Amino acid sequence: MADAWKLEGEAAGRAEEADQDEKSGESDEGRGSGRAAGGRAGEGAAVLGPRPTYYSHQEILATLAQPVRRRLTWLLAVPLVALLLMVLRPWTYLPDTGDEGIADQGQGAPYDPATEDDGAGGDQETAPGEETTSTDEPTPTGESTNGTAVAQATEVDRILEESSGYRESVSTAVADATACGPQAGLTEDAADFQAAAVAREGLSTQVEGLAVDLIEQGPEVQRLLKEALDQSAAVDYDFATWARGLQDGGCLPDTATDAEPYRTAVADSAKASAAKEAFLVVWNPIAESHTLRTWQADQF
Repeated sequence: MADAWKLEGEAAGRAEEADQDEKSGESDEGRGSGRAAGGRAGEGAAVLGPRPTYYSHQEILATLAQPVRRRLTWLLAVPLVALLLMVLRPWTYLPDTGDEGIADQGQGAPYDPATEDDGAGGDQETAPGEETTSTDEPTPTGESTNGTAVAQATEVDRILEESSGYRESVSTAVADATACGPQAGLTEDAADFQAAAVAREGLSTQVEGLAVDLIEQGPEVQRLLKEALDQSAAVDYDFATWARGLQDGGCLPDTATDAEPYRTAVADSAKASAAKEAFLVVWNPIAESHTLRTWQADQF
């Protein structure tokens, strides 16, 4: 039977390759021969089963091509779509590298608990560039926005030190001018008096701007020190006038102190000393409490 099917298959292949006349049907002679052959086959062998259907290789390939093409289409489409999405939105698929420069501008900022309104601040907003300061924390004892009490007291002591330096230069110039300038000369003595007067006026201006809110009796210290410096500056101007007078009108050591400007300077010096004493009554106890130097009226 297998040999018969094989022969039949070969005949079918040859029939496909035949011309159109053979495909249109069999001739009467062929039909007769077929019937004769069928009769002989019925006599000598078992009847064959239904003839198998055979397909050409073109038909087989055409049948297989359709599902293969569909699968290839899907296999190519899926990676193309994924690649397109990665190009359009790379940050969606790339791992987080900590770079804050890449962000989706269409999305809101990440939640920050520190910015949550707890109800105490209302709807107040801070303008760009404006810093906010907290007033919830109390100022530590002995401190303010101007520093500590020790720092404030040290600033007062610094001014006294500077005034003390000018006091020494004035005392030296007075001694030299009284002797008609044998050491420095009356011109230099007058310049020293003038420089001391201007400098003490500058120190008085500095005292006005001192922070004394943490010093005990700070405002009183500030007022008394300014008054003492102003009085000292006035004395220095008196001595400058005296020295210039000695230079212009001639100078005799025995009569140098008889000039009117000198007597004015002495009277103003008494006022300055009184102002310094009043200041030191308040200041020296404060200086001791901060382990600073205590002063005498003739030292600054």
